[in-house]
Amino acid sequence: MSALASRKIKWDARRSEISKAAATLIRQKGFNGSSMERLAQSLHIRKATLYHYFSSKQELLYQTLLEAVGSALARVQKIVDSDLSSQKKLRLFVIDHIESIILNIEPVTVFLEEGRFLQKRYREKYVSMRDRYERLLRRILDEGVAKGEFRKMDSKVLGFAILGMCNWIIRWYKPNGSLRAQALARQYMKLIEKGLLKGTSK
Repeated sequence: MSALASRKIKWDARRSEISKAAATLIRQKGFNGSSMERLAQSLHIRKATLYHYFSSKQELLYQTLLEAVGSALARVQKIVDSDLSSQKKLRLFVIDHIESIILNIEPVTVFLEEGRFLQKRYREKYVSMRDRYERLLRRILDEGVAKGEFRKMDSKVLGFAILGMCNWIIRWYKPNGSLRAQALARQYMKLIEKGLLKGTSK
């Protein structure tokens, strides 16, 4: 590995570390209640060092949001593009979504609640990522209806309902509790499938 590549890996790792610390702070204090100075103090570094990695609080917020959804988009795209049944795709989507929330609850919370504070140039990118994620879910739902697996329903409304139900986890889930991600996802899927699958009672 070249020295340049090694420096790039260390640079990216440090940015990721700072982003995670920012997610913790922003979740606790809100975006407007967080400052670069307070973040630097929590990391035990000088504020000038922090600005070496991020030019502004806006860039740092955007990076935090990007880390929350970037890898999830790639995984969900793979699910959507697979040859699995729509029912199986939806199950995998819900499991992945809930696991992502639980394993990354701080950056996901920031993604869901603080994105509105982004300036226009960052907000447009954020909205694009969010909308792409929602469209992938609607593709699964529309495909299921077209194949006769799901009852005919408005996929946009249903997609928002599924995401809203799952996203509310950030309000009540306790990481040190007894309920694990996959067990929670299975319970949610029972609720979804009860109303969506053909052949189940309404």
